[in-house]
Amino acid sequence: LNVCEPSVIKSILVKDFHLFSDRYHIRDASDQIASKTLFHMNGDAWRRVRAITSPTFSSGKMRKMYPLIREGLADMLTQLDIYATSGKVCDVKDMYENYTMDVIATCAFATKTNVYKSQDLNPFVVNARKAFNGIHVADFATLIPAFVKRLLRVTITGKIGFFFETTRHILATRRAHPSDKHNDFIQLMMEAMLTDKVTRDAQDTNEAHYVNEG
Repeated sequence: LNVCEPSVIKSILVKDFHLFSDRYHIRDASDQIASKTLFHMNGDAWRRVRAITSPTFSSGKMRKMYPLIREGLADMLTQLDIYATSGKVCDVKDMYENYTMDVIATCAFATKTNVYKSQDLNPFVVNARKAFNGIHVADFATLIPAFVKRLLRVTITGKIGFFFETTRHILATRRAHPSDKHNDFIQLMMEAMLTDKVTRDAQDTNEAHYVNEG
């Protein structure tokens, strides 16, 4: 079914989006992390995860990351000044790729890449380039039926495993030092998960109370 009417598209994607949680997907059973993303989930699990993640994309939460984006922009402008002063040719595409990577690393992973000076030494930059440069069968893992992936032993974890481990390390560090606060995406997600846990605990307590009363 192809929907072409703008008003209907808006209803599906905005107003009635919560009604369209079950859609065709191919779950990557070989990857326990990627299979639990919004792209792969359905039903109540999808609704719960989306309810947790949606508040982190509010305008107020996004504004908290603005200083980090400005910091990345200042670094790029400094590098452009170096090119302008020296008269060297600047690869604009490469420059903006570096800026994008720096902003994502800072906002999502609380990692300062120093990408303009040591991009061949920073493990974040090295692994990001490995993940996004070139085309491999693993890049189409989400489009391949599960039984074919098992036969081909295809998984997307190999290319982005570094980022899974980085995220685990950041989460462990912040849980060990809860007083240290950051304005990045991981911090917002941790706060959203904590709020969700408090809400579910309260609901469980109320349900237990009603059962006891009954």
